[in-house]
Amino acid sequence: MSVNEQAVHSAQLHGIESNDRGLIDLDTYTNDNFTLLGFKLSKVLDDILLIRYADLADDTGDTVMRNGIMVPLAHVQRAWRIGQIVLAGPRCSFTKAGDFVCFPSDKGLPCSNLDVDGVGILKDATFLNEARIFGVCKSNQLKKDANKSTKSSGSSSGKRRRNKVSKTKS
Repeated sequence: MSVNEQAVHSAQLHGIESNDRGLIDLDTYTNDNFTLLGFKLSKVLDDILLIRYADLADDTGDTVMRNGIMVPLAHVQRAWRIGQIVLAGPRCSFTKAGDFVCFPSDKGLPCSNLDVDGVGILKDATFLNEARIFGVCKSNQLKKDANKSTKSSGSSSGKRRRNKVSKTKS
């Protein structure tokens, strides 16, 4: 099923006419870099998402992290990206601000140094229609941090060590 067919199917599920879904077509702006000098962005409309890249490996924005390896962006132009939603339009039905999402890097409208009301300046971000999102993701980093805290604070792990030591002595 093509992306357009998926959008039509999604619109039909939500009782929206196919012509009403995605009124703002960001594909026509692929070679632009959006900026609002002297203004702050306070909200987005329609099914538009403002996404801050979450997979950048350094402050320059020239490389992304892939399985612990820094890869130059020139080598992942048509690959997937991971980002965190900063703003979501009122017609976004599957995502919300704060969600991590994966999406194709060659879609959307990139923006840099964008001042967002209540968030601050986003150095590297992109505008994307919700229909372009592959899926919503959850960070494993939170899970790893939780495991570290439970392993270090549990007293049962100390008991297990003592039992192992006492078994080897007898």
